Amino acid sequence: MKIKNDQLELSLHGETVCPSIARRQRRLTRASLWFNRMRQVVDEAVDYPPAPTPRSQPLWIINS
Repeated sequence: MKIKNDQLELSLHGETVCPSIARRQRRLTRASLWFNRMRQVVDEAVDYPPAPTPRSQPLWIINS
């Protein structure tokens, strides 16, 4: 009897990333897009002048 002492080679043609890693990458991509959009919104924000101070109104105190 002849014994083979060769190493078995296993090839994975459809290599896929672990689902949890792929999920994390998608989440990071979405977060990056969201933060970039928020930075753009802040950069394009209009700076309005402050509202004028309101007129003083008379205060009536009635003793009864």
